[in-house]
Amino acid sequence: MLCDSILNILSDESKWTKHASARDANEKPIRVTHEAACKWCINGAIWKSSQGFDQNNFIAERIRGSIHKLFPDRYHGTIFGFNDHKDTTFEDVVKVIKDACC
Repeated sequence: MLCDSILNILSDESKWTKHASARDANEKPIRVTHEAACKWCINGAIWKSSQGFDQNNFIAERIRGSIHKLFPDRYHGTIFGFNDHKDTTFEDVVKVIKDACC
């Protein structure tokens, strides 16, 4: 399932980032699919796990719904906004992905 792949990409906090779709080991923003990418935001992990094709935004829509349900104060219409919000933690990200996939 795509959600398992997303959680595998974001398997621990060291593989998650804010304010960029992906980063290399030096924290430099980089393309999601670049071989040096080692950290991803939620959108970057969706893109990487689906190879750019999230069936009609199915997973992204479910994740947006989970953000709205679990963290309505941090939902402003985009996954990026939630991911990059100053109060969002890695644990919050995992919680949202797991909720979206159940």
